[in-house]
Amino acid sequence: MKFYQQIIIISIVIGLGLFNYLDALDQKGLDPEKKVWQLEERYWEYWIQKDIEGYMSLLHEDFIGWPSSLEMPGDKKAARQFVQNFWTQIKLFAFEMKPAAIKIIDDVAVVHYFLFWKDEDGHQVGNRYRLTHTWMKQGGIWQVIGGMSSEIIDSGD
Repeated sequence: MKFYQQIIIISIVIGLGLFNYLDALDQKGLDPEKKVWQLEERYWEYWIQKDIEGYMSLLHEDFIGWPSSLEMPGDKKAARQFVQNFWTQIKLFAFEMKPAAIKIIDDVAVVHYFLFWKDEDGHQVGNRYRLTHTWMKQGGIWQVIGGMSSEIIDSGD
């Protein structure tokens, strides 16, 4: 290999290592509530991007969740099927999240928030939801262990 190619490869490896190191330092510097909230945002960004592997990486192996549209809760395998089925029916463009409460006790975080879907023009479309996710940190990694959503139904008043 030519000397210049070796220098370029070494520079890339060093650059990637430095990038990962600085990213890890940045994540450690975040307070836990901000870190968990960023993960919630990432969770829905994976939905918008239709990134099933990214989405699944945020779910704990023992996950159990209950989307408002299902009659009973499901496990991680059911979550994969639910999301992939959802993607075939609805085209998502964006979302808006409004935090309601975050409580972290040791390695468990409970997050409550509102979720609104947006169309390509930024207008709210479809239903509005209240969501709860319970995150658990194991080996320094936060994952969703449980969740539930509820459609917000206007009273018409």
